[in-house]
Amino acid sequence: MNSNTSEDDGLPAPIPGRCNAQKRQGPAGGLCREWAGKGTDHVGTGRCRRHGGCAPTGRRAAVREYVTDQHRRFGQPVAVTPTVALRDEVGRTVGLIATIEAEIDRIVDETGRPILVDTSGLHPGPAPLVALHHAERRHLVQAAKAAVDAGVEVVMADLQEAYQDRALGVVEAVVVELGHDPGSPMVVEAIGRALARFAGDENRPAIGGVA
Repeated sequence: MNSNTSEDDGLPAPIPGRCNAQKRQGPAGGLCREWAGKGTDHVGTGRCRRHGGCAPTGRRAAVREYVTDQHRRFGQPVAVTPTVALRDEVGRTVGLIATIEAEIDRIVDETGRPILVDTSGLHPGPAPLVALHHAERRHLVQAAKAAVDAGVEVVMADLQEAYQDRALGVVEAVVVELGHDPGSPMVVEAIGRALARFAGDENRPAIGGVA
């Protein structure tokens, strides 16, 4: 069966990136194969100019289609605080820089040296990976400065301290309920061992965005 035909009813199937409006002329069930949004101010999405793309309803439909497509491509927005977002952006940028540096070291010329200069054009310049490395380093400086200005380290330290106080408070309450003295050497040593194991667990839950 033709890949452009629906298996259910034999009608032509919509093609991504096309207008796909029902045509009034031509074979029954024919769909418009113009590019989506052709002749409108929303080229790439929605109906073409000939099939109502410039009408208010066509523009609204194009906006809905665009939003739906973006949701499908990039997923649902995740709720995050600005403080955590800044912290994560710094970490992601550092990780990307490390990846780029590994690629620069991996791609070498015939002498085994990293390719730092692109000599393929009329005017030699930094190799693409080197240029990307410079750009990400500049971005890291901007992200780090924004994080410092926002007091991210102070906020995260306060959250970490509150997390530890809360954990110790729960442990002490349990020890007392079991009839033990929280200050006894045996209890203190046992709690210390448990907390040390907990601190080394990469899969421990995060509270307030702090692992």
